[in-house]
Formats: sequence, C-alpha cells, structure tokens
Amino acid sequence: MLRATDVPLVSRLDYWRHVLDDVLVPTDISGLENTGPWSHDQLVTGAIGSVRATEVTTSWRPGRSPVEVVRGRSHIKRSDPPLYKVEIVLSGSLLVDQRGRQARLERGDFGFIDPSRPCNWVVSSGRFAFLTFPRTLLPVHPQAVADLCGTRIAAGHGAGALVSGLVRQAIRRIDEVDAADGSRIGSALVDLLTVTLDAHLGRTTSTSPDAKRRALLLDVYAFIEERLADPHLTPTHVARHHHVSLRMLHKLFEEEPDTLAARIRRRRLERCRQDLHNPALRTRSVAAIAARWGFPQANHFSRAFRQAYGLTPSEFRES
Repeated sequence: MLRATDVPLVSRLDYWRHVLDDVLVPTDISGLENTGPWSHDQLVTGAIGSVRATEVTTSWRPGRSPVEVVRGRSHIKRSDPPLYKVEIVLSGSLLVDQRGRQARLERGDFGFIDPSRPCNWVVSSGRFAFLTFPRTLLPVHPQAVADLCGTRIAAGHGAGALVSGLVRQAIRRIDEVDAADGSRIGSALVDLLTVTLDAHLGRTTSTSPDAKRRALLLDVYAFIEERLADPHLTPTHVARHHHVSLRMLHKLFEEEPDTLAARIRRRRLERCRQDLHNPALRTRSVAAIAARWGFPQANHFSRAFRQAYGLTPSEFRES
C-alpha cells in the first residue's frame, strides 16, 4: 500500500503524480495542487495472474474543483504498453472522454479504456478500482473495442455486478492470493469481463463455453470467500445459490486442485491459522476462532488443523 503521507508535504504532489504514472499509465494531471494535503489518499496494487488490480482512494478538500487528467499523443509515444484498462467507480464519480464519446460513471459503473488512444478524465474525490491486462487476453475484435471506449457500462446487475464485487474482494485480499490461485482467478476475471462486454455490445459470439465455465468458477470462489464463517456453507448450498445441479458443480471443480468441499475446508483452516497467528487476537480462545470460521465443534477443528499443519491449534499459537 502506498500513501500520499509516505513523503513530506513539500514533495507530496510530485510523488503522487509519479506513483499514478508508474502504476497506471503516464498522464498529465492538473488540479492536484489545489486539493492537498491528501492526508487520506492511498493506493493499493498487486498482480492477480496476468491482471494488475489497483485501488486508488482520493479525499480532497470540500468545495475544490475536480482533478483533470489527460493522456495525449505525447504520452502514448513515450509509453504505449499493449494493455487494456477497466475503471470501476466504487464511490464518487468519473467523467471519461475517449474517441469523441463522453461517459459519466457513478458508483458501481465502469468504463473500458484503450490506453493506445488519447483520453481525458475528470475525477472527483472518491474510490476507484482499475484493472490492466494484456490485450491478447480479451477475445474481442478491435472494432468492438473501439465501440466500447467512452461508454458507460452499468454494473448494477448480472455479470457487471460480479465484476465490480469480485474486483473489490480481490484487492482487499491481494496479499493472500498465491501464484497458482492468482493465475486462475486472473484468467477467470477476464472471462467474466468478456461476458459483461459482450452483453453490453449485444453480442454472444466471443464468449466461449470455457470462458463461461471459468466465469462461473470465479463467482463460486467469491461466494465461498464471503460465507466462510457460515457453518451451513455446503456444496448443496453453493449449487442452490448458483442455480446449478450438484453434479454440475462437482464437474466444475474436476480440473481444480481441490474439490469444492476441500476448498471450503482449506480456506476455513487458513483463516483460522491467520487469526491464531495474529497477536491482536491472542485473548480470543481457540474455540471462538474456530467457530468464527465455520468450525462449531472444537474437537473436529483441532483434528483438522493438526492434519493440515502438523500441530494442534494451541501448539501453533504457542510456537
């Protein structure tokens, strides 16, 4: 995590501009000099497989004008990585102007950006998530990409809502994702994005059955993460929520390293292990931690933990 307050006030403006250019794409930013001292501005970024996810929080003085951001031909000439960029508004608003089209994005909306073309933004104070990924990952024709630039893609329901929700989850837990999971999640996230873009374009041709499978898998993973604390979380419950048969759900996990039940169990144990390792929770009992993550029976939890890590929960906490 990077914060504007990581550097002295006198250097903060140049520092923040450099950070944004380095993590996203080079631009000219005007208006930042009137918004300081950026005491709450921060940036979280990390790789999820081939996808880079970034969340930027801006908190400016009340009454200040929005910040204007410009990416012109000189910036493109200087740095033109073969990437696409998706911008999601978590709070606040964002005005995007690309290819002669303007789109005002409000909370939950997102926009599609081709960094190889000039673009202008007007940014309010708020929270914004950004995805950047190689163009080759997106099975959308270049003409269709041109049709997406400068348009508002509503994310209030369907696949669009999943994209917004999953990106927020991924950024919050970006340090917990290992390389193998990151690769799968990154690919599935692009697949889910492809489904969303196809729906926006009124097309169905570019989304393969395999892409739809991975998008469903990513949705299931997100559902599991949100409900790990529920002791009633079972494969049957997951299948019912996603309106698929239990047989189809098990088939979905045939190529995954864990079965669905094993995935739920492993993630619960990992959460317990993190809490047992956390000094701030040292006064919380082992049984309370186990119950918090879906293990209501202490004896069952102790056996499962020892089988996974070679120590009982108490021995692990002491070590």
